[in-house]
Amino acid sequence: MKINGKKEIVFLDVDEGIKFTLNCSVDSGKPVGTLEWKRNGQHLLFGVHHVSFTFIPNESDNGDNYTCSARNPATDYPLTRTIQLFVNLRPRVILTADPSTNVNEGQMLTLTCNYTSNIQYDKILWLKKIDTSSNSSEHIKSGYLSISFDKITREDMGQYICQVTNRVGTDSLKINITVSFPPRTFKQEVIYNINGEYGKLSTIIIDINCYPSVTVSWAQTAGGKLGIWTTNPNGKVITLFNHKFSLESTILPTKEEHFGSYHVIVRNSRGSVELIIQLILKEDSKVNVFPHAPVCSTSDAVDLFCNISSKKNVHWNVIWEHYFNGVHIRTLQGITDQQSTSLDITFCDFKDEGQYICVWNAQNRRLIGSTLLAVNGIFVFLSYKKCDKKMIIRSEI
Repeated sequence: MKINGKKEIVFLDVDEGIKFTLNCSVDSGKPVGTLEWKRNGQHLLFGVHHVSFTFIPNESDNGDNYTCSARNPATDYPLTRTIQLFVNLRPRVILTADPSTNVNEGQMLTLTCNYTSNIQYDKILWLKKIDTSSNSSEHIKSGYLSISFDKITREDMGQYICQVTNRVGTDSLKINITVSFPPRTFKQEVIYNINGEYGKLSTIIIDINCYPSVTVSWAQTAGGKLGIWTTNPNGKVITLFNHKFSLESTILPTKEEHFGSYHVIVRNSRGSVELIIQLILKEDSKVNVFPHAPVCSTSDAVDLFCNISSKKNVHWNVIWEHYFNGVHIRTLQGITDQQSTSLDITFCDFKDEGQYICVWNAQNRRLIGSTLLAVNGIFVFLSYKKCDKKMIIRSEI
């Protein structure tokens, strides 16, 4: 008796999902014997001289015993042979995120790609998609069962795909990772100058960076008629992972006192930022601040200048406000001469970085201009503490 052309065979390797045929034949016997295939003792089919059983192996077939028996009237006991099937399984991928699929910016995240199979993998591939509706993806890593982010950022947001391949086949699984962070304007600005005219709508458009999306509300007004805020994804492709939005609303001024400061609160589940909209009467007073985007190195000096062009003979009070990431840091007094003022920062360090707002106040009017100061930093010692002959030093860049 031969099984698949071999007389001596105990185990037979097959691949999951690939059509396979078990053949059983005998070379002698009179009269011709009747052959039968059984699986785990259960009848499958009969044949004469030769019997074949064709099937597509799956995971449940692994370890099954297949027995071929031959008998004729001349024998009291059938001739039998049993083989055990070993099914090589394609991988089944299990993809997990620790601690979660939604994390806060700056947290650690580990993606782990486990798989089940009874044979070794040949290849592991990690891919990333930003647009889940597209077929295109970015290859980010190969050969590792996990990837880690020590401090995850908003740019790491996306759909991650783990693809495992062995000699039988390939399996893959997708997981969506979102990164939450508070709203911020793209240039860290908190003040926006908008020109307006009596009886005409002034449109305000502010680009914001955040996840998840935000709610927007008016916090303080100068009395003009306020529009409703709308929030729209900012970009050509709208995806699950949008973190750039455009905020839009309107102000309708009808009186002189309607020109001035309007405050807006933008918030999501991670935090909030207060923005100032300065509605300026067109062709009236205008505030200029220069340099536009100054840069200084630590220990160097930088001068900021601000002037106002006003057709009216008005006495102005002037102050400088310092903000960083939308948070008020301090109020400063500059040197003012009629319609100009200057602010001297003698020794730049990292604490001086941020937005500087020049504020002109007169009666019911408040006009504002701003500039953004960047500091090229070095290590600065903030504090140290001696403890049992060991010195602990805290430093920041």
